[in-house]
Amino acid sequence: SVPREHLGRPVPLDQLPVVDDGWRQRHLHALQTAYGMAPYIEHVRPEVEALLSREWRSLGALAVATCEWTHRWLGASCEVVTASTLPGRPDSLGAIWEAAGTAPLLALPESADRDRQRLGVETRILRFDAPEYRQAFDGFAPGCSSLDLILNHGPRAAEILRAGTRVEPSRGAA
Repeated sequence: SVPREHLGRPVPLDQLPVVDDGWRQRHLHALQTAYGMAPYIEHVRPEVEALLSREWRSLGALAVATCEWTHRWLGASCEVVTASTLPGRPDSLGAIWEAAGTAPLLALPESADRDRQRLGVETRILRFDAPEYRQAFDGFAPGCSSLDLILNHGPRAAEILRAGTRVEPSRGAA
């Protein structure tokens, strides 16, 4: 994890300072140790090094940058929007929903019914069943990060993700 400054009060991620305690080097060392033999390490490592070498003003800025990096590698076509850029800087799912728009809410199976009832909006369920794929080590460990998939399959990572993803209608009406 990335160390953050503990301010003793709730702080939005875009205002939460990152502590520079050598975490960048530890992360890069862990990446090389775990994925040094992965097929796409030579393509991915320079980009990750560049991403981690930057000075981050906040944990939120780092999180957005890593999401955008992953978004680019997976060839995603949707726009990345943060709550802090929406009108009123909403701080809850309901407030984000009100500020962001009218498209159906995409929710995980464990929260779809609750979110639909609480927000009163059309909800669709996002299900992901990880297909087995070749990894840099023996066997298959499900639940690894998108970085694992990108390091092992490069441009095919999005295709593998899509193979395990389905969107279903929610059981109840809004």
